[in-house]
Amino acid sequence: MQKNKGFTLIELMITIAVLAIIATMAAPSFTQTIRKNQLISDTRDFVNLLAETRSEAIFKQGERIVALDSSVATFYKKWSPTHVTKESGDASVTFNRLGQSIITTNGQCFIFKHISNTNLKSYVYVQKGGTVVYNKVAISCPT
Repeated sequence: MQKNKGFTLIELMITIAVLAIIATMAAPSFTQTIRKNQLISDTRDFVNLLAETRSEAIFKQGERIVALDSSVATFYKKWSPTHVTKESGDASVTFNRLGQSIITTNGQCFIFKHISNTNLKSYVYVQKGGTVVYNKVAISCPT
């Protein structure tokens, strides 16, 4: 008798069907991971821009402003976020020549939300001393 080496068509179809079921179960978790990575990337870009602006203010010994929209007349750098809410209401962050943030309150909080899933949030807090705090696991802005 001759031994068959290979798979039958039914075995291949069952294998493909099982793989398709596993792939459809895994797709939502991949989507969530991709969204988290997009949010983290956008937030880190903003934190890096703030750090760069603060360094520029210290180096040039003058005020530098990061404007979040076009309502600020003069700005050093402009950043156009898609879904950022500003808890303090300010549309910009200004650093003086010492690298301190020029604000009247204790700090400014920026909440980043993903465009497709508003439950995904990260927080950027600019302290009065100019320090930028990025927290992707916080529940709310620090007080």
